[in-house]
Amino acid sequence: DKSCVECHYNIVHRKIPDEKVFKQDKWNAMIEEEFGLEKGSASKLLGH
Repeated sequence: DKSCVECHYNIVHRKIPDEKVFKQDKWNAMIEEEFGLEKGSASKLLGH
């Protein structure tokens, strides 16, 4: 299990793809899959 700090660092400080290819919904889906979250929960957690 990761600590809160590790998870925060992984999500908030990871390299973000170039803006032209960045799609929030795809990003959220990737986060949800990676952390085993419910579909749609990433946007709530990230405040989008």
